[in-house]
Amino acid sequence: MKPFSISCLLDNHLYQQKHTRAEWIAGVSQSTHHSHLLSPQYCFQELQHLHETIPDWYLGHFNFEANQQQPPEHPVAFPVAHFFRPDTIILLKDNQLTIGSIVADPAEIFESIQASAPSAAAAEPAEVEIRCIETKETFIQTIEAIQQHIQRGDCYEMNYCTAFYAENACLDPLALYLAISASNPSPFAAYYRYFDQYLISASPERFLQKKATVLRSQPIKGTIQRAADQQLDDRLQQQLLHSAKDQAENVMIVDLVRNDLSMVCKPGSVKVEEMMALYSFPHVHQLISTVTGELENEKDWGKAIEKCYPMGSMTGAPKKTVLALTEKFEKQPRGLFSGSIGYLQPDSDFDFNVVIRSILYNKQSGYVCFPAGAGITIYSDAEKEWEECELKIANIKKVLAP
Repeated sequence: MKPFSISCLLDNHLYQQKHTRAEWIAGVSQSTHHSHLLSPQYCFQELQHLHETIPDWYLGHFNFEANQQQPPEHPVAFPVAHFFRPDTIILLKDNQLTIGSIVADPAEIFESIQASAPSAAAAEPAEVEIRCIETKETFIQTIEAIQQHIQRGDCYEMNYCTAFYAENACLDPLALYLAISASNPSPFAAYYRYFDQYLISASPERFLQKKATVLRSQPIKGTIQRAADQQLDDRLQQQLLHSAKDQAENVMIVDLVRNDLSMVCKPGSVKVEEMMALYSFPHVHQLISTVTGELENEKDWGKAIEKCYPMGSMTGAPKKTVLALTEKFEKQPRGLFSGSIGYLQPDSDFDFNVVIRSILYNKQSGYVCFPAGAGITIYSDAEKEWEECELKIANIKKVLAP
């Protein structure tokens, strides 16, 4: 992956979840000929037009601010929306490796992979000074101000994000990805490079998947730490399952996703397949719901992404109001954080994640950040929301500055 200025690796780390994608998808490009910067306001329609013109594999991302006319700039400076048609693509599915390339012999590529496979041991501790973009006191005051809006009925739930960052960092992004994957393997992990901009993601969350005519979204709301002691871990699971605050968050986001999908799905087809199912990851337990619907017009898949974007789990309800409050209260634009990265197949099926538990890095400027979000309801305790944000980035901090 290192020699290529544009590359994308999507890895589910062999999680045996329902409706899993390929275990491993990697695409690289040696030039910009098949690289497409999409306009912020019309990126979803433009992606569909690209695919209709040349039905092929496309890999890439949408920033959180995609679909805005004049999105704000983020320090890491990923473009608002970018997709590329890979010169070489490698898929691992059901223990079968497939290599397709228009620039090299697949057998030679396979031999090269075997000869140069890196190890997680290659990761070196990074000497960075990690800071938060706001003080704990400011964070708490902001949460209380958001709760005043909830109390007035302006909104019901809002996802508020803060950012941890470091400057003048000199990192090896691929080694960092391998280290984070070793300590926190996740089903929607990604390593993504766009020239000097890098994403290293250990995301556990799916934003939106299309398989034939079925759309599937799996919002996460509800997080609690894991414990090494099994009895304590069992108690923590029960605490999460019975948390009024987390239940309220999850129910509201499920309703929001159902509403989003209903705008593009056949009447009566939108269903909740799973409600607040407990999923366990190396460091946390989380509550995940699964909402599905049947696309009314298969040719409108670009519109389906647009209507569901940005994802409800990273906004809140009602979406329009909380997006305005996000702009008012958050101290930094989100950029690619809480945006989405994924792939589009030749048959127009796709799968996109939610960019959380992630590092954004600009190698040229040395700026690195890793935001975290907290779902705020009337039941929220601001102090505990701060602790949840710290929990979500604890593994990243450990790898970046052990």
